[in-house]
Amino acid sequence: MAVGVGVLLHAAAFVLLRFGSDTVPTSVRKTAAVSVIPGNLATRDQVVRERLELLDPAPLIAPTPWNAGAQALPAELQRQPGEVFGLFESQMTFSTERLPPVFAPAAMAPSTPTQALEQAPPGAGGWSPFGRVDRPITPFVARDAGLEVFTFAGGPSVARESLVDLPDAVKERDWDPLEFTIVVAREGLVGLPSVALSSGVETIDAFFRDFLAQQFRIGERLAPGFYRVVIVR
Repeated sequence: MAVGVGVLLHAAAFVLLRFGSDTVPTSVRKTAAVSVIPGNLATRDQVVRERLELLDPAPLIAPTPWNAGAQALPAELQRQPGEVFGLFESQMTFSTERLPPVFAPAAMAPSTPTQALEQAPPGAGGWSPFGRVDRPITPFVARDAGLEVFTFAGGPSVARESLVDLPDAVKERDWDPLEFTIVVAREGLVGLPSVALSSGVETIDAFFRDFLAQQFRIGERLAPGFYRVVIVR
């Protein structure tokens, strides 16, 4: 019997240790220190009010008392129309001492603004930037169109000419720049110029094609070779 009782005690102890509850007694549990702070800013506790203002969890994209303007500005910061610059006194005039001279050398600077205007002629670098200055403009060369010739090998133009006294049918029409391809042999122009870039008007293309070959005689002005002729307004 003694042996049987010992075996039962050992078996009971094994079961309790293996499958026993792991719960901690209530007296041993730690409780979280959680306290609820009222959300009104009218609280008398300054520390609580500052934490609410500085640690506000509401996102700035949502309406808040700060970005939605629910909180009115203090009375000393509120301004009516026309009173925005009420804190600054108006300055309608300036004394001559506060007007720095703009002339060089300083020894020749006038003592009054009136003398400054009398001594500073236009363009002297004093008060001239405050007015208008008429600058000479070089007039453009009178022309009805312009002609420029380039070789197919590239490089700068080999000929440039202003075209004047063109027919009214050409001057009065709106047309885009056009380009011709020509071949010049030792005997002169080979055939008629070929249109590489049209002006958008068929009659204008035909006129300049005949003009280059017959009136301008471009084949007699150029050395043998392949050329591009550009005509612009």
